[in-house]
Amino acid sequence: MDTVVGKVKSKACLLVLTERKTRRKIVRKMPDKSMESMVRTFGEVLSSGAYSKEDFKTITSDNGSEFMNADYFEGMGIPYFYAHSFCSYERGSNENNNRLIRRFIPKGRDIGDYTDAFVQTIEDFMNNYPRKLFSGKSANEMYAVSKAK
Repeated sequence: MDTVVGKVKSKACLLVLTERKTRRKIVRKMPDKSMESMVRTFGEVLSSGAYSKEDFKTITSDNGSEFMNADYFEGMGIPYFYAHSFCSYERGSNENNNRLIRRFIPKGRDIGDYTDAFVQTIEDFMNNYPRKLFSGKSANEMYAVSKAK
């Protein structure tokens, strides 16, 4: 789990969750980079019906202030871990996905200027992108196979 921030003076950011096994992404726009917004946005992901808390075996995040509510996840039965400070390689898949987001939203741009529909377009692109790791299959294809088991 990570956040992607835009323009320095803008509050809006993106919450990015990456499923480790299939590299499937969930990208949601948040009004600000606060712990409350992160909890609300994660709750919206669960309440949408597309995902359940059982889909999240563990969550690993960086040490940002927006992720300082481990009790929220632990209360749902989701083990929560923090990566070591300055060790972005411990969340390599997430960092690589953030780079894909930057194809659409360059650094320095205000994320608040982008619509939720555009953010959904980014998520769809990332989840349908063929991966060398999966012999040309996309994250959505790998996720469908893992759900069928």
